Amino acid sequence: MGCKKKFQNHGIESALIRCLQQEVLPRNTIKGVELAWVGDFNDKMLAIHEATGATQDKIHRTYRLVF
Repeated sequence: MGCKKKFQNHGIESALIRCLQQEVLPRNTIKGVELAWVGDFNDKMLAIHEATGATQDKIHRTYRLVF
């Protein structure tokens, strides 16, 4: 989850989370959601996940080889 660079810092990710809270969760049709594949380097998205109260189940590490 995330936005292209030119759309970042406009609150789009937060709006998506908020819409889920207001529209989807009250229906009680979804039992769980996986917020996955956010790189360990992506501090902004990790902060959004933390703000939602999500619990961390997996860690996706990013390694770089410089040669």
